[in-house]
Amino acid sequence: MNIKELFTVAYAYELATGDVDSFSSGSHEIMLGIKFCKDKPKEIEQEVAPEPVVEIAIEEIEELKKEEGVIVDPDPIPEPVIVPEEKIKAPKDFDRNVFDLKVKFPLNDNQFSDSFEASLDKIVKVIVENPDLKVEVIGYSCDLGSDKTEGNISKNRAIVVKAYLVQKGVNTNNISTKGMSDSQQVVPNISEINREQNSIVEFVIKK
Repeated sequence: MNIKELFTVAYAYELATGDVDSFSSGSHEIMLGIKFCKDKPKEIEQEVAPEPVVEIAIEEIEELKKEEGVIVDPDPIPEPVIVPEEKIKAPKDFDRNVFDLKVKFPLNDNQFSDSFEASLDKIVKVIVENPDLKVEVIGYSCDLGSDKTEGNISKNRAIVVKAYLVQKGVNTNNISTKGMSDSQQVVPNISEINREQNSIVEFVIKK
């Protein structure tokens, strides 16, 4: 393909045959060429009419057009293409209360109950409808087990909740996760009830 007598684009495919076909399925070749010098124009062999004759012929044609009412318009100027400006989408109003959800987990476990899926689906709907929304998922744990174990559980709980939201259609870039150690508690770990309150995941709107 020659483009404006300046660029050359070529493509070739070679099929491997014989003993080579067991090692190769063929080869592709793409060639890009640039011509730095234009070809010398070919000389016109036929005689060129004298310049005055040509000028007279053109003038006679223009006079005939005027007599016959033919209007010769100059080359039309193309009208500019107006691209409509994209409408700025205003953020949709949403109920921030849906992010007050506390997803509860059993002690020393990172699997939440199916009963929370309906509430999580509401969060999914809000984030999908507001793609600029940034939400942080924070996991907590109680004081049972070592600090490392509880830290991993709290982080895994946040990751599990994020995975559910992403599976339902939320962009992974809209969700960040954080795991809190047992020293960063929702309530003091002084009873079994309080430990259950610390085995949760909560949400914080960052943007």
